Amino acid sequence: MRNITRKKTPLALLLALCLAMQLCIPALASGTAMSAGSAALRQLEEEEGFRAEKYSANGKWYIGYGTECGADDYPNGITQQEAEALLRSKIAAYETKLNDFFGRYGITPTQGQFDALICFSYNYGTGWMSGTSKLVKIASGEVQASRLEVAQAFGEWCHSGGQAQEGLADRRLQEAALYPDDILLGKRMERHEQNSEKNYYFLHLFSLFSILP
Repeated sequence: MRNITRKKTPLALLLALCLAMQLCIPALASGTAMSAGSAALRQLEEEEGFRAEKYSANGKWYIGYGTECGADDYPNGITQQEAEALLRSKIAAYETKLNDFFGRYGITPTQGQFDALICFSYNYGTGWMSGTSKLVKIASGEVQASRLEVAQAFGEWCHSGGQAQEGLADRRLQEAALYPDDILLGKRMERHEQNSEKNYYFLHLFSLFSILP
């Protein structure tokens, strides 16, 4: 009986190991976890702007590059280097969520797609990932989309309080420009362009989405 027991023990361990491998295979198949690229970091820093002192907006406190903090945090302010480190640490949480999202669908995004959705999630949050919007269908690979359709999918998320907002529309346009290919970063609109040109893009965006009042 002792010999039989000894033979069974390695077999039990082998079965347990096989089960563990089966659980790990889906994670391995989805590829290496991605992280935000330099394009996403530059865009977020540009969009958010640097604030050395904390400030409140919509009942919450922020500091640095729009990073949420507590009301009693950073009483002496923050340096730009500290703000960059804080931004990266905040982005890490969105990277995890976004990698989980793509993993569920077995999708390996391009760097441009990943960066665009990191920027969007940093501004909007991660709630969009569990919905059935056009953006989810495109990002999950359910539908193939042209660049215009990608822009329209991002443009659906430019409302606040039931009203389309110019600032949000501008951000969605910048994110949509990153999505097809990160090479487009060099062609994206300059933030300090003339007002007339900016208004043209803004109105053109709204006409595409058919959301003008």
